[in-house]
Amino acid sequence: MIKMPTRAASAAAVDMPRNHKKILVVEDEKDLSDLITYNLQRNGYDALSAADGPAALELAAKNVPDLVLLDLMLPGLDGTEVARRLKSDSRTSVARRFRSLICSSRTLRCPA
Repeated sequence: MIKMPTRAASAAAVDMPRNHKKILVVEDEKDLSDLITYNLQRNGYDALSAADGPAALELAAKNVPDLVLLDLMLPGLDGTEVARRLKSDSRTSVARRFRSLICSSRTLRCPA
């Protein structure tokens, strides 16, 4: 269950200082991507989003993220291939540790 922030939490988040950490959210379900990005931004992160694998690679090359939240089942390139390419690309991995969190909504579904 996804919890939306309360009014008090939302008001407090407005006053939070930005920490300037970039997080790239790679998710093809727009509503979920918007929710994650919104909450990250409200908590002071610079959140970027991409809806597919090729867009994620392009965005990461231009704006090297500190963390990638990556869906496994993506159009274009799957999440595993995106992670492999980000890790091997000198623009996104040299002199920094590539960090990613790979998620799939499939694991969250209850069996019928």
